[in-house]
Amino acid sequence: MSSTTDPTPAPAYTGAPATGQPQTGVRNGIGTTALVLGILALITSWTVVGGIVLGLLAIILGAVGRGRAKRGEATNGGSAVAGLILGVVSIIIAVVLVAVGGTWLAHHKTQLQKLQACDKSATTQAERNSCNQQFQKSVNNGN
Repeated sequence: MSSTTDPTPAPAYTGAPATGQPQTGVRNGIGTTALVLGILALITSWTVVGGIVLGLLAIILGAVGRGRAKRGEATNGGSAVAGLILGVVSIIIAVVLVAVGGTWLAHHKTQLQKLQACDKSATTQAERNSCNQQFQKSVNNGN
């Protein structure tokens, strides 16, 4: 009696359905990166680099991640959308802050020039303090 054995081992169970097509992994990296960049952009939105550059990257990666989720390549579509939204909010905050800061500087340009001239001519700390007090008064009075 000879026993015949099959020399090929049984395939290992992977938990995936046998569809005949190769299984690809879920690609959640872009959506997660968009969310992280969106959070960082919001936290640093008071800076140009943080608010605008990181915000733009979050928007781009969020759109790509959302597309992957729609095609079924990723499972974190919500993270991608959240990153996209945070990127948009960060850019809006940064642009508003730049506009407000630019307007303030343009309005107070003369006072700033006077402060610089006063500081250059001051020889003691008391004179510099006086220059700063005059600048603060002129800004507070709206002059």
